[in-house]
Amino acid sequence: MKTKILISLSILILNLSNSYSQDPQKIIANIKKQLSSVKDFQANINVKIDISFLNAPEQNGKIYYKAPNKTKIDIPGFAMLPKQGSGNFINDIIFDNNSTIVYVGKEELNKMPVTSIKIIPTDANNDLALANLWVDESRNVVMKVETITKKNGTFMIFLDYSNVEGKIWMPSKVLVSLNVPEFSLPKTMSGDTSGKEKKKKGNTEGKVTFTYSNYIVNKGIDDKIFSTTLKK
Repeated sequence: MKTKILISLSILILNLSNSYSQDPQKIIANIKKQLSSVKDFQANINVKIDISFLNAPEQNGKIYYKAPNKTKIDIPGFAMLPKQGSGNFINDIIFDNNSTIVYVGKEELNKMPVTSIKIIPTDANNDLALANLWVDESRNVVMKVETITKKNGTFMIFLDYSNVEGKIWMPSKVLVSLNVPEFSLPKTMSGDTSGKEKKKKGNTEGKVTFTYSNYIVNKGIDDKIFSTTLKK
């Protein structure tokens, strides 16, 4: 009798443990806590664009962020593509309260155990149709994101992280693989000096790599940084 009770208790504890680890709300809450610990940051940023028809040089500059939603990328004469490279696009997904979160399962990503979660926005006006997230629960960071939008195509994003001051995990590299519908290319990206925009017909595929270094986190940033124009 005692043996049966012990077995039943063991099964109950195991089920509770599995249920807890598979709670997507808890996983998202842990990611929110990690993201919320960053009040502001600045860093050096390097941008490499690999799109066949686009002659865009490698660029270097600075990125600034201040909670909750101020971001500025200061690269003179350069229009950034896409916005996912700011690293703060994850905040937009994670902190959207008008969404349904679904636990998918455990997987491996680059030989690392990750948890797969789907986020489905419930706001009809949201351009995002679906976000698939692969989460490293040991650090509470998102390692991979697939975003499927209604108008702006599909993006696959891979993230690497570095630990800043032994406290906060910050993106060290963001690789964005894109498949987007026809769009206009600013002259600063197309290499055209005529002052006109080029239009790419059909879907555009390519990769953009953002590399971050020399982070300064939670040291305060003047709001004037976000209101000034880029240097020419």
